[in-house]
Amino acid sequence: MRQGKNPYKGRVKKFAPQKVTVILITCIPHFEGYFKGSLDVLKLCLGSLWKNTDLPFDLMVVDNGSTEKVTRYLLHLKDKNLIQYLILNSTNIGVFNAYNIAFPSAQGEYIAYSDQDCFYYPGWLSKHLEVFETFPNVGSVSGKYVSGGHHIENTLKTIKSNPWKTERFTVPKDWNEEWAKGLGDDPEEFLKRPDVLNCQTYLVEKDGVKVFPGGCVFQFMTRRKVIQRFLPLQYPSFVGGGDSLLHKMIDEAGYLRLTTFEKCTMHMGNSITEDWIQEAMKYGISVEDVHFIHKPQIQIGKPWYVKNKFVMRTLNRIYDKIFKMLYT
Repeated sequence: MRQGKNPYKGRVKKFAPQKVTVILITCIPHFEGYFKGSLDVLKLCLGSLWKNTDLPFDLMVVDNGSTEKVTRYLLHLKDKNLIQYLILNSTNIGVFNAYNIAFPSAQGEYIAYSDQDCFYYPGWLSKHLEVFETFPNVGSVSGKYVSGGHHIENTLKTIKSNPWKTERFTVPKDWNEEWAKGLGDDPEEFLKRPDVLNCQTYLVEKDGVKVFPGGCVFQFMTRRKVIQRFLPLQYPSFVGGGDSLLHKMIDEAGYLRLTTFEKCTMHMGNSITEDWIQEAMKYGISVEDVHFIHKPQIQIGKPWYVKNKFVMRTLNRIYDKIFKMLYT
């Protein structure tokens, strides 16, 4: 039996999504072995996203059956409006199936995807958008060049058929060494790989904007109208998984797959090393800054206002507003 009247019935609710929806897929089922340091990695990823994104965006997180501590952390961020859309899957359905949930749900004109171990550098979003606005028919843009580009056959054909400035580019050794560390590979062995050894690519320039052909699968940006062409994705039978299939389809459809010349993002891996702690500190980011779920305990000897509930509620509201101004 209905009791009373729904106060929201008949009301028109205005909804205006941001131009860009950032999608993050998470999965931390426990804190042992491979996942031991994953929560700290996620927090550094989010901290870099909030700190270093220079344009408005909505954040969508799709969680694949993480442990309760992680979901409580994500719910806390949602309550603070730091996450605008939060989808909590009861089990791990895999990245590929999470694509089929997240991409159709995103409301922005552009969709920027990354795994939970991506570090964002200052200005990454505007630099991605600059590529879309400069080059025609762009299907995806990544923020970190990786040697041995795959699924760029049609992209290369398009580049060669246009009057853009193009030159051969030898990938610096330190770029590949940095990438190897993020993958957990031995840098010396990584450099010996056939697709990495003496790797050359093209550096392409149009109207002062430089790009490389190709892109990463751990982080990329696309247009919603482009990715909708390929949804729902059907699980592939070939080695490489759904993420490779998606980028293969983008290239085969005639869209450009490009990477920014300047490093805008980076793959951290599943643990925070001392190098990453120092790298994050350059931008005023630390894991402790995003431990929002851990509230400090009141201890004897604290100032009088700590024990005053009204004062503390007021201070907490002020803190929340300042935090939102700084990190959103």
